[in-house]
Parts: sequence; C-alpha cells; structure tokens
Amino acid sequence: MDKGNCGSAPTTLLLDCGGVLAYPTHGDWTFPPDMMETLSAYPARDIVIARARAALEWLDESQKMDSLEEEDSLRLGYLRAATNDLGLYVENEVLAQGAHWITYTPECYSLYDDVSASLAAWHGKYRLGMLSNAMPSMKKAMEALGVLRWFDVAIASCEIGAIKPAHQMYEAALKALGAAPGEVVFVDDLPANLEAARALGMRAVRMERPFYLKWMPPQEGSWDGERVSSLAELSAIL
Repeated sequence: MDKGNCGSAPTTLLLDCGGVLAYPTHGDWTFPPDMMETLSAYPARDIVIARARAALEWLDESQKMDSLEEEDSLRLGYLRAATNDLGLYVENEVLAQGAHWITYTPECYSLYDDVSASLAAWHGKYRLGMLSNAMPSMKKAMEALGVLRWFDVAIASCEIGAIKPAHQMYEAALKALGAAPGEVVFVDDLPANLEAARALGMRAVRMERPFYLKWMPPQEGSWDGERVSSLAELSAIL
C-alpha cells in the first residue's frame, strides 16, 4: 500500500473534524432542527439544496473571528438569506433562536462511535492535531464533548483567516505541532484538502464515513491515495 510521503513511522496525526471525528446530530451544520422539519416539507428538494448552498456565502469560514457572538450574527444572516431565497416566511425571532441554537449548543455535534477510544489510545503515542474549516463553535463543542483534551493542537480556519486547502492552514498546524511534513499523517474527507497536504509532503488518508448531511450532496472528487472508513482502519495502517 502506498504510504505517500512518509518513509518511516509517523509521529503526528492531523485530523479534520467534520466527517472524520464528528457529524451534525440532526443532519445539517447550518439549519436548526425545527427549520429542518419545515424544509423537509418543501416540494422541491433540489431547490432547497441549491438555495441553501448559494446562501453559504454568509458563512465564510475563512473570515477571522474569535467570538461566538460574531458567529451567531453570521448564522442569523445566513438563515435569513436562505429562507428568503426559498420564499419562506420565518419570523426574525425564530431565525435568531435557530442561529443561537446552532452556535451555542454542543449537541449540534455528535461523535462517531470510535472517536473517544481511538483518541485515548493515540494520546501520548502521537502528537495529535485537529485542523478544521470551522467557526468558533466547533472548538467549544469539541471541548464540551470531551474531545479537545486529547489534542496537542486544535486549529479552526476562523483563527487563521484561510480555509483548507490553503497552505496557510497546514503551515499553521505544522508550526504549532513542531512537526515536519514527512512526520505527519493527515486525515480528511475532501480530496482537495488531501491533495494540498500531500503536495506539502504529508501522508494523506481519505476518511470515507457513511454520508451524513441532509441538504448537501456527497462530496465529490477523485482520490488515488489511501482510504479508510473508520479510525480503527486508520490505526491498522499507521
């Protein structure tokens, strides 16, 4: 099996969050559960998906921010734009409650079953890093779910002002971890992010969990490297 750019046993694991460690509990990162029920009754699913994606310009994860309050405001703008585009009337108070729920509720995230045991087993054996295109709520949720304590470094794109596959993200993680690219195994679900990591000299492994998003189509893109479908499979090839 091709192990990419790592010629020896890795010292560092760098993991994405969404799709690798966690998934949205109710099937979406951007709409609260009660609004999901409203959208589920919409007659044209393809229109919901298209409009939901178009409104994502409001949720710019490359925008620098350091507070949940800033994120809450952006999420409110997103929900307002998405519902307006769909011709749905939703009171502003309801939209504000939905944005607040997503931003401040850790239960918006659920961990895959193998996460806690795998991280505990890796702790002390590898340097562990998390690198995610995300807003401040992601790290707050991972802390509340007991995940953050296992990581030596956790970086969200809103802290860097760039999103994967931008090189700034990977370079920030390498610097914080004190690791050379050839020491690192990088795990993500998106081919573009994996290609960027591999180009920098990391060993890249695609995580292919069962798909979990309700309003977004499965992520596409070809990947010719290593693939796993669980953290147990990842452990077996390290």
